[in-house]
Amino acid sequence: MVQQEKSVYDPSVVPVKCAGPSRSAISLALLLFFAGFIVSAGVLHLLIGSGLSLYGAERSEKLAMLQRSNYTFSSAIFGSSHVHQGFDPRVFDSALTGSPLAVRTVNLGLNGGAQVEQRLVALDFLAHLKPPPAGQPCLIMLEVTAPPRFSTLYTWHPRQVNILDWQSVQLASHFALEPGTRLHRLNLRVSLYESAISHFINMGMLSSRIFPPPYDEAEIVKETADDRRGMLTELPNEMTRADVKRSFAVRLPIPKPRDEKMQRGDSMLIEDLHRALNGGRVQYLWVAMPGLDDLKEYPVYPASQKTSFGEVPILNLARPDLYPQLYDPSLWFDNQHLNEQGAKLASQVLAALFLAWSDEHSVQQNCGG
Repeated sequence: MVQQEKSVYDPSVVPVKCAGPSRSAISLALLLFFAGFIVSAGVLHLLIGSGLSLYGAERSEKLAMLQRSNYTFSSAIFGSSHVHQGFDPRVFDSALTGSPLAVRTVNLGLNGGAQVEQRLVALDFLAHLKPPPAGQPCLIMLEVTAPPRFSTLYTWHPRQVNILDWQSVQLASHFALEPGTRLHRLNLRVSLYESAISHFINMGMLSSRIFPPPYDEAEIVKETADDRRGMLTELPNEMTRADVKRSFAVRLPIPKPRDEKMQRGDSMLIEDLHRALNGGRVQYLWVAMPGLDDLKEYPVYPASQKTSFGEVPILNLARPDLYPQLYDPSLWFDNQHLNEQGAKLASQVLAALFLAWSDEHSVQQNCGG
């Protein structure tokens, strides 16, 4: 039997250390990795194209509706669900018929809509705008009361991720954060940057380009039947009726006014739209939509906003002191949205306000000229 030799420790023998990568080699590897990642992301962005053309839930149905109409509208209103459910294009146009301000309007409001989305949808509308007959105006109506950014529910949703480019992040950052707790405000800011990062790394965007989901055709039919032109009408239920009843039960005898100022983000948005038109003549309007919270405290905006191309009127429907007819319980779907009858009345009031403003101010005519 062969005996194994026992190892003997020799202190004079120095173990050989394997040299690992140097710090400079690690730094170079990381630099190359991130550089490659950024270049790849940029190339993918070029291949994907406009994020607005990717599927974004109901926004895509609205844009499809507009495309199928062959862009025959000279006027559009943009904003959130307050516009989506609270503006009737048929009534608004009818009230302007026979005047020099006659237009054909489409409702491009969106449930859960925000200023960043309002900007991009309006830019798309302007890109396809076909000037009407000579002398007629084109109207771009923007909801001043729309939230600046999407709620945190849309952090990873393609509706936000697909469009949150650098310009959109800049726009959102120039609006004040919505009222709420410090944690809520922090969540809004974090959600915005998380979505922006997801946009820049193309999260889900390439697959959406390759495998686009089908449109919700039922939704398109719902908003185009009877020449509704994008207006949504929801049927009330017990919960929404209770919301309305509760709001009127706690209303103040005399609601309190609250001064509101136009923000830097508002100026950025409207100047951006004006630049995109390359000098074309469009009449812009800001619109404040009503809500039943106005029965406690209502916003008071200045009469107009000064811009590089003139004054833009701010037509404020959220004034129970001036338009008490809009605050009848029978006109409300829930505590935030008008029903169909309420939308008709609000559209009549809005048209009357625009006509009154045009009596004292010049209106951009000869659209596109």
